[in-house]
Amino acid sequence: MAGKPITLGSTIITLIEPHRGHEVACNRWYEEDHIYAILLGPSAIAATRFVARRQEKAMRQVAPGLDPDKGSLLAVYWLVGDGADHAAWRKPNRERLERDGRVFLDRDFVFGFVGPFAFSLRRDASGVPAELALDHRFPHAAMSIIELDQQYSRDEVSRAYREGCGPLLLGPRSPVASCVGFFVKRSPDPGDRGAPPDAAESNDELVVLWFCDTDPSAEWEDLVRSQRDAMVSSRVGTVIWVSPFIRTVAGTDTYMDELSSATGG
Repeated sequence: MAGKPITLGSTIITLIEPHRGHEVACNRWYEEDHIYAILLGPSAIAATRFVARRQEKAMRQVAPGLDPDKGSLLAVYWLVGDGADHAAWRKPNRERLERDGRVFLDRDFVFGFVGPFAFSLRRDASGVPAELALDHRFPHAAMSIIELDQQYSRDEVSRAYREGCGPLLLGPRSPVASCVGFFVKRSPDPGDRGAPPDAAESNDELVVLWFCDTDPSAEWEDLVRSQRDAMVSSRVGTVIWVSPFIRTVAGTDTYMDELSSATGG
């Protein structure tokens, strides 16, 4: 009897910046401990990590008020369902990790997102399905954050991205093999001791992950311009942050000495 198909339902995405001099320790903590601590939660099915070196940060395009130098280590988790059971599990689990001294403090929390799956697009009809995108180990990726106009429904936003951006980003010679989008809310830093705003009160944003099977740097400006122009034309949202990344090399400290930007961030 065939088992129930696994269907991508939601995501957790975090972007952090290790404090200067703590890059290696932060990388090892995340790779050897934290990523597995999160994967143990209910409904989690996959995870992977990417890194932004100086050269990736130099290609970032961000809205005023956002720091292009902050955010080196990207972690992405796939969950089945809406993630509610994982969210309920995370709070007591976080408290246990804190008691056990397993929360790394020498880092800044740049972005955290949680939210449901919106859409996926593939360059090739036989390409990697969204559910397997993290396990496929694409060598390059990019992340876009799109601030949405709240007058448009999620269906309208998804359709606008699929129809406006899809043909421009996923041409036959594009380095982008697939796009996977999520409607997200900002998540507060789980390590904060203060009282961050409730993530449920924030407006929806669209986060789109581009998974690339070749280095997108040569086509980067065209890709970013195409997405921005399509969003402007559709009026459903504004791209406020977009950056390329390269996959971390598991079991090594590769790239950890290449995180600081030319401006010293």
